[in-house]
Amino acid sequence: MCAASIAAQMQLWTRNRPVRENEKQGVVEALFNLFPDYFAKDVTCIDGSLLDRLNIQAVITDIDNTLALVDAPDPEPQAREWLDFLNRYGCQTAMISNNDPPRVKAFAKLFDAPYAAHAQKPASGAFLELARRLGVEPERCMVVGDQMFTDIMGGNRAGMHTVLVEPLGSELDHAQFRIRRWAEKLLLAVYKRVTHGRSLSGQNPSGADVTL
Repeated sequence: MCAASIAAQMQLWTRNRPVRENEKQGVVEALFNLFPDYFAKDVTCIDGSLLDRLNIQAVITDIDNTLALVDAPDPEPQAREWLDFLNRYGCQTAMISNNDPPRVKAFAKLFDAPYAAHAQKPASGAFLELARRLGVEPERCMVVGDQMFTDIMGGNRAGMHTVLVEPLGSELDHAQFRIRRWAEKLLLAVYKRVTHGRSLSGQNPSGADVTL
């Protein structure tokens, strides 16, 4: 786990999201839904202080490039330790992926966690169904993933807190992922320039400027 405080270890930024009551969105709201509440280098920077501050009762996490390299049979050691920490901390976990059921089920089984495969992210349905199965209100759930266009947009649509982590690896063999990563970098750069790396309210909770 991160040795220092959440403010010191996480390069984070926050924003005031519009209320999301349904999936019928205008262009502006759709763009807002691409941006996470927080940005972190990796999952281990999500610690108890952040969970407590946001009153998080459940974490719904992506798998590929968030917990494990693409197609890797096991999670990265630090991701396994983080999931074990969540369990000890009393925070429920679930896994969500657009990948095939066998892969998702295998990961979820390691941690006795509910899961959603072929989740059709960024649709919010699978996120909300997992929250229902966990018995947790959406606003008490945190979504963690490495992609703005699937994990973050889906979590935001469901009314959950969202954390964007840096991808563990690359998907350079897949043209669609290369294009998506390029678009994500462009959007984040524009957002940083417009907001000066701070929240839209003009104040970063860590008390310092944020570099994306």
